[in-house]
Amino acid sequence: MKASQIMTREVIVVDPATSLQHAHGLMEAHRIRHLPVTVGLRLVGMISDRDLLREGRWVEDLLVLDSRPVSTIMTPAVITAGISNTISDVAGLMIDHRIDSVPIVALTGDLIGLVTSTDLLELLREDDRGAKIIPFDFTITPGFAASA
Repeated sequence: MKASQIMTREVIVVDPATSLQHAHGLMEAHRIRHLPVTVGLRLVGMISDRDLLREGRWVEDLLVLDSRPVSTIMTPAVITAGISNTISDVAGLMIDHRIDSVPIVALTGDLIGLVTSTDLLELLREDDRGAKIIPFDFTITPGFAASA
């Protein structure tokens, strides 16, 4: 299965001048954890909810962020995949680089989608008929004990 089959196509993005406050507001409003940073369609960076948590401070139950632009905290060297990469390729990138999202980009560097760890986990969920998108099963073999 190709990454293009499961990627989110309607991706919320920000430009490098967007304030940390505004980026956090977008993440809260859309219930997302990753924001690609683009100039036009070209991907130039990525910020995550963890980036914002590191930069903010809590006042009661509110995360307070300053008005600096996201360009000051974004990850500029983003791990990406192409439209022809498989979901296995994307999962491997996430595991190897310890990240939870992989932007899908065209050869030009333009953002065309985003695959998140949630997208991958959705593949294991049963649909309305009780069938799984990707069949998944496991067995426990007697005689093997986990070592402590």
